[in-house]
Amino acid sequence: MAIAKFSCGAIILSALLQCSSYQNYRVSLDISKNSCGVGILPAFEILFWRGLLGNSGRPIWDCGSVCFVSISQIDPWTTNPKSCLGKVGIVTGSGAIPILGSPQVEDMASKTPTFRKIQNPKSIALRHSQYPVYAIAFIPRSQILVSGGYDDLTKDGREGTIKLWDLKNGQLLRTLKGHTDQVRAIAISPDGKILASGSDDKTIKLWNPNTGQLLRTITGHSDSIAAVAISPDGKTLVSGSFDSTIKIWDLQSGQLLRTLTGHTDPVQSIAFTPDGTTLASASNDKTIKLWNLRTGQLQNTLTGHTNFVLSVVISPDGTTLASAGYDKTIKLWNLRSNKLENILKGHADLVPGIAISPDGKILASIEGSWDNTVKLWDLHSGQFLGDLPAHKSNVVIKGESIAFSPQGKMLASGNNDGIIEIWQY
Repeated sequence: MAIAKFSCGAIILSALLQCSSYQNYRVSLDISKNSCGVGILPAFEILFWRGLLGNSGRPIWDCGSVCFVSISQIDPWTTNPKSCLGKVGIVTGSGAIPILGSPQVEDMASKTPTFRKIQNPKSIALRHSQYPVYAIAFIPRSQILVSGGYDDLTKDGREGTIKLWDLKNGQLLRTLKGHTDQVRAIAISPDGKILASGSDDKTIKLWNPNTGQLLRTITGHSDSIAAVAISPDGKTLVSGSFDSTIKIWDLQSGQLLRTLTGHTDPVQSIAFTPDGTTLASASNDKTIKLWNLRTGQLQNTLTGHTNFVLSVVISPDGTTLASAGYDKTIKLWNLRSNKLENILKGHADLVPGIAISPDGKILASIEGSWDNTVKLWDLHSGQFLGDLPAHKSNVVIKGESIAFSPQGKMLASGNNDGIIEIWQY
């Protein structure tokens, strides 16, 4: 989809010039999903409409009087619109300005997308310690954020710590200690009653986040725990390790149910599909593997990354898998066909963490460099939406250190200097 971004004056001039070159085209600015069902689009986008008459171009949707096409007529949208505008114009924050002689324009002021490119978002910062923040998670149905890392270097190594923060006032609620090395991964049960942590000390610990009580210590991996996840039904815990295996545990008893083998290098990230039947795992062996949780069988292997895959997430509707890693790209896969659908490029260095908003519209990514930003993308189209000015130093080079809150109103990211940045939309 060809999109041009200009100042308001340049937009009008560009529209006129374009329409002089593309006869039978009309121009509209900032079309939102509420009007035509084409997905959330940021402000200042030019879309070209084509009349049904004439043979040039390729009509996409028959809306009675006009059809959508992109400027380049490449990669048309496939979603059918719920309705279509009969007239066109430039839409501003206060309404629509008719152009190109259109006598009537539908007022789209009330149809502004609910999520636009963020300008000066409200942000707060928390300090876990002076050392890297490796993991972040929100506790469901609460105003509590959990961070994992370590506090101090001891004679025996690093004292891993988990901290719980009250987001209403930014205060530290409690610190959970027990790991003898840094905490790399955190997962919260759907009911918010169990917190699982994975560490370089090769153990998984289960905690009551409300009291801080250590419930259980799980052992079985022979190397660092890089990833933990809890199934949507809250019954199963899954861990991924530098020992290249994935282990499935009963969350309540801590009993080992199954070990999945197939990766040839460390497993860096894992994610459940929303129905809990399939597990995705990402590895330094440059692959993403899909597993049947009931049988433990390998269903498919997704290849395409050219270096370590550090993070994998699945959309709330279970149709899209996003992966990212050392090759500086984010790849979007169709889980129905297991085919690569899009590659998001824009990061100048490795991408250690990605997250998808609860409504499935926005993908956020962090960069393991001195870029100091969090990038936002439209998950459906792959379009880059903008940067959030983030950390003062380089973002942590490994970890699920970025997360949306369950309600989608907050986004948090962790950093190598121990700082947690939080944005509220």
